[in-house]
Amino acid sequence: MNMKINRKNITKYLDNFDFESLFIEELGWDYPQDDTEKYITIDKQIFTLTPIADKRGFNVFLCLLDNQSIPLSATLKKIDQEVSKYS
Repeated sequence: MNMKINRKNITKYLDNFDFESLFIEELGWDYPQDDTEKYITIDKQIFTLTPIADKRGFNVFLCLLDNQSIPLSATLKKIDQEVSKYS
């Protein structure tokens, strides 16, 4: 299946931080089969991961940060290791 990508729509979704619509509507992914939020603790900080899309067992999670900057690379790697347990 050859899917035509609409760059204007992709830009709109990214500009609006609407990642669920980006994956579901524009990229043709499926809604997650398990939409249960996951909570992981890294260095005494709790991160909430919300499943937003699924494609053949590969899951996309949204992690919103409350007025925080993006975590350091080392923390992102730890988050990735924990998330991989769910997909």
